[in-house]
Amino acid sequence: MFPMKLTDESPYFLFAKAGYARMSKNVTYSFTASVTYSGSYTNTENQAFLCGGTQYDFYPGLNGRIGIDVVDRDRSV
Repeated sequence: MFPMKLTDESPYFLFAKAGYARMSKNVTYSFTASVTYSGSYTNTENQAFLCGGTQYDFYPGLNGRIGIDVVDRDRSV
């Protein structure tokens, strides 16, 4: 994360962060009926993200932050 203070008097900061996530999941399943069927599979996902936003310092030790994912599948806020 790279914070950037706008001016010396301003309590606002801009920030940006980037990263990479690798997620893996193993699933095992089984169906019981007249014929039993079971199996398993592994799923791996790779994801890069780029985020940005602003931070406001209310008091020393108390701040609020809002941001958005600009390059991400979820596009979360």
